[in-house]
Amino acid sequence: MASDPYDLICLGGAAVDIVLHAPRLPKSDEKLVVRYGGRFGGGLVANAACAAARLGLRTAWSGVLGSDENAEHLIEEFETFGVHTEMARTVLGRSTDFTVIVVEPDGKRTILIAPVHSQLPPLDRELRTALASARFAYALPVEAHWFSPFAAAVHAGRGQVAVDLEASAPARGAELKQALSQSDIVFCSRDGLEHATGEADTDAAAKTLLGWGPQLVVVTLGSQGAEAFAAGQHWQASAETVRVLDTTGAGDCFHAGFLAALARSWSVPEALRFGVTAASCVVQQVGARSGLPTWNEVVELLKRDANNPSAGSGV
Repeated sequence: MASDPYDLICLGGAAVDIVLHAPRLPKSDEKLVVRYGGRFGGGLVANAACAAARLGLRTAWSGVLGSDENAEHLIEEFETFGVHTEMARTVLGRSTDFTVIVVEPDGKRTILIAPVHSQLPPLDRELRTALASARFAYALPVEAHWFSPFAAAVHAGRGQVAVDLEASAPARGAELKQALSQSDIVFCSRDGLEHATGEADTDAAAKTLLGWGPQLVVVTLGSQGAEAFAAGQHWQASAETVRVLDTTGAGDCFHAGFLAALARSWSVPEALRFGVTAASCVVQQVGARSGLPTWNEVVELLKRDANNPSAGSGV
């Protein structure tokens, strides 16, 4: 491991995405001819790692992969984007996770996940030391036996724990609440927020979640942009209308963009705008990583929108 501290360490959540383009979703017991879109590096956390590195953060990924061709593909893509993989682990004879993504003509997608084995890395001395010196650590909220010592390692230093709360979060019930209470920044969709709190109203659900311990709850709103909640505060950023080809990875890029902006001491509303603008680049390309922007590219888009109010609704 390099001696310099990381801006961001991402843990687990890597998979190979097999993309299929379909005229519509198939009905039950129906055969449907689709078009093969390609094989891409994917996974919620891994996508965010690549996006963050592309945006200039010193980023590492740690997790457990198999010893197959998919694992080699993932490592190669990490290195292409500049993600450090010294803390990645390989298990001989094990397969690597993959997903099948069905993309409809309007860019909306259905994701079929085929998890094979846990990708959570062992919290050994090397990883704990790296976590203690990182600015941010990013993972999914998982079972307490791993998440609690992970969060403790991050908080032993100067860092913050950021999590991606999905409706399909690995942790459930009390364990999910415990993981979220040990997190500083919670990213979620409306569905994920409702799943965690049981409340359909976004404002009320965010308030409930903040009461569990996080400092910040950031909610993605799809084509409407994103909003963030802190104690007694609320911000929102709308999204500019763009041509959408594939929404895969947009949320992951938004998370990375938000953290990249915070790492450069931008305010929360500025980070929201930056993240939404970064995500808008992704949806205009096929695949979660094909359209990942650089820091300067996003800054230029923000300047363009500021100088041309008629270009759209902003971000």
